[in-house]
Amino acid sequence: SEEATAYFTVGGVNYLWYAYTYLKHDPTRWEIIFRVKRDDEHEGNKDLFGKTGTGNSAEVMSTVVDITRNFLEEYGNKVLEITFSSKGDSRTGLYAKMVKRLLPNWDIKTRDSSNGTEFLLINPKAYER
Repeated sequence: SEEATAYFTVGGVNYLWYAYTYLKHDPTRWEIIFRVKRDDEHEGNKDLFGKTGTGNSAEVMSTVVDITRNFLEEYGNKVLEITFSSKGDSRTGLYAKMVKRLLPNWDIKTRDSSNGTEFLLINPKAYER
């Protein structure tokens, strides 16, 4: 599949976790987002941006890590690069810690952009291609 979706609830708030690859010629590059799920949202309507900001960051991040870990187990070596964005210094720091814990052997690159900080995670197996 070119996309993966998970919905979860923390503190009574519903969230969307969404991964997709939009490069048909290289389906090993994926982008991941997560955010509060809107009540009017349905499967075909995934606005890629939105803040969570519900005050349950530790539990939300723990769930996101678990979902991402399951995604990587399911898709295995098909995922050689992951990108995602973050706004705000505290959120960016939290994401960096999450990535180091989840993917300790992957290379992490960051850069500032109009969307905040963009992360690029590179699987060491990407260099074997």
